[in-house]
Amino acid sequence: MANQIIPFTTTEKTAHNSHKFAFTLSPTNYGHWKLLIQPFLTTHSLFGYVDGSIPCPPSTISSPGTSGKDDTAVPPTAPYQPPQSPQNSPTPPPPDISQHPNPPPSSPEISQHPNPPPSPPETSQHPNPPPSQSQNQPQNQHQTPPTQQQNYPQNQPPSDETQPNPILPTRQRPAHLRPNPKQTNPYNPSSFHTAVTPSTTEPTNFTNANKDPHWRQAMTDEYSALIRNGTWSLVPPVPNTNVVDCKWVYKLKRDQHGAIKRYKARLVAKGFNQQPGIDYTETFSPVVKSTTIRVVLSLAVAKHWHLRQLDVQNAFLHGDLKETVYLKQPPDPRYPNHVCLLHKSLYGLKQAPRAWFERLSSALAALGFTGSKTDPSLFIYSGHGTLLYMLVYVDDIILTGNNNQAISYVVKRLSQSFAIQDMGSLSYFLGIEVVRQGSDIILSQQKYIRELLDRAQLSHSKPVPSPCTTSASLFLGDSSPFDNPEKYRQMVGALQYVTLSRPDITFAVNKVCQFMHSPTDNHWSAVKRILRYLHGTANHGPGSPPLHP
Repeated sequence: MANQIIPFTTTEKTAHNSHKFAFTLSPTNYGHWKLLIQPFLTTHSLFGYVDGSIPCPPSTISSPGTSGKDDTAVPPTAPYQPPQSPQNSPTPPPPDISQHPNPPPSSPEISQHPNPPPSPPETSQHPNPPPSQSQNQPQNQHQTPPTQQQNYPQNQPPSDETQPNPILPTRQRPAHLRPNPKQTNPYNPSSFHTAVTPSTTEPTNFTNANKDPHWRQAMTDEYSALIRNGTWSLVPPVPNTNVVDCKWVYKLKRDQHGAIKRYKARLVAKGFNQQPGIDYTETFSPVVKSTTIRVVLSLAVAKHWHLRQLDVQNAFLHGDLKETVYLKQPPDPRYPNHVCLLHKSLYGLKQAPRAWFERLSSALAALGFTGSKTDPSLFIYSGHGTLLYMLVYVDDIILTGNNNQAISYVVKRLSQSFAIQDMGSLSYFLGIEVVRQGSDIILSQQKYIRELLDRAQLSHSKPVPSPCTTSASLFLGDSSPFDNPEKYRQMVGALQYVTLSRPDITFAVNKVCQFMHSPTDNHWSAVKRILRYLHGTANHGPGSPPLHP
């Protein structure tokens, strides 16, 4: 910091020194200033000098407390005036005070007289008064009271123009810190308002689903069905027992065109917390085979039978449990200190599919149906000239036969035991679209194939005329290992389901299924060829017109 002159009066000084000392500045032959301290009891203007050991011109004196030798100076009464930059006004060399013809009268008088007169010497009597800064300052600037500082030579040259305010230096930002990012998105008031719109995505937790009225209604319907069916009863927790947790699962039911058909919420148990031998024993439950589905549909088309589709709502809730299972209450319970003692099966339990199938089998046996020996999921009724076939795939049922009145009677009796939804003629079953053309039907999995192509990122690939080539042969370790075996297994498993309506790819899919444990790049290329073939023939299926290359 540059040295500056610090003016003060004896009134301010005496507040710190109690009228006992006076400061005197004495010039030396080396361009230095010497500080003399003498007893002084009167009041008049002085100039305080802080550090006499630092050489400085008469227009600059170091600020208080910089050198540490003398800190008796008081704060200045006049506002601080920073020195002008060299670009605006170059600082002249300090004048030699020792050769000054008329030195300031205050210094010799104070040094020669211990008790100087009370009034300071008048500046107008000086023969050659030095230029004063206050005389050159503009009228609109702050004026200080007339003191001896006005007669002291200043380092700033006189100027008739108003000097601009100096720009104080600012601290530089550290280089290792990143600048604050600028906000690129403008203020959007609509983002602070909520609107109720139909949700097109499936929520993953209860908190998000509870904000949508559609999912709230779906959860209310599911919970009401659980209570109406007597699924559990609230009991105090039993010590040393396994309590299975639960959660809500959400699913959008869509039709064959992809439109939302129903919002479906399920309260499922976390079956992976069950202990074998305690919470469950048998878990096997049969499902209908794809070959059986094609045989029954072909028979119905050949005989011109009516195909009826049924759906059992909350199917697993109708199964009776034989084991003692405790379940935690759903989120937001009314009695948080109780647990649920299950009486009926619940989705997610390992024994739930088996319990439901046993309950349905007993109900159909009461109606005169018997299970097929080749496929347990096919139930047959034959008597009094009536022949009925029922295909059961968990909670989806297809009923056909030669007697429509008998079919309606069976639907009525089942509705008395279960929550049956009669969906009319068969149109969409297990992801298979059933399209009628006169007396014929076409089975199409076009929607499922499109979703499969999107998952494999081949929706814009070039179609090929055949699912496999006759020249290429696949064997174990024929190339480098495929870097994503999990994706390979997922795609091949999905292609196995496509063979339900596409028997033309059965051989190719069977070939790539042989390398599930260790797929290679050549095996993955064969899978992609099957997908490219399906891309060009997605609208084909059994009963469709002949394929054209």
